[in-house]
Amino acid sequence: MDRQVIVDVMVTVHNAGFKHKHLKDRHPLIQDGNVRLISFEKATQEPCDRSAAIVVGGLEPYAEELECDELYTFGGVSCWGELHPLEVLDNPHALAELGPKSDSIEHRLEKAYTVIERYLEKYEPEKWAARQAEPG
Repeated sequence: MDRQVIVDVMVTVHNAGFKHKHLKDRHPLIQDGNVRLISFEKATQEPCDRSAAIVVGGLEPYAEELECDELYTFGGVSCWGELHPLEVLDNPHALAELGPKSDSIEHRLEKAYTVIERYLEKYEPEKWAARQAEPG
């Protein structure tokens, strides 16, 4: 399922005046192409302060410009404690270059491939399955 669909559902919740406050990757449930958010025990009724549109994988807006951490975190790939644009999914070497220089390039590449595979398996299963079927 396209990550943008999940972000759109979360934006709808925010537009209704609620913040989830406990959003994790397991909370959007996807069934038959429909997305449902669960686990609203910590949700609060408050306006969203976002000042820009959410573009999944976009380089902008940056977190401080968006002013809504909850929505921002679902628009990218988390690796090495930072959020990176989804474009890194197509270039593990670029993601590895963003890692700590104290780690070897081999270690950073291994982590980059692992992060990308996990992301694709969860959010783009068709793409993940196609990669698994590739020889070599």
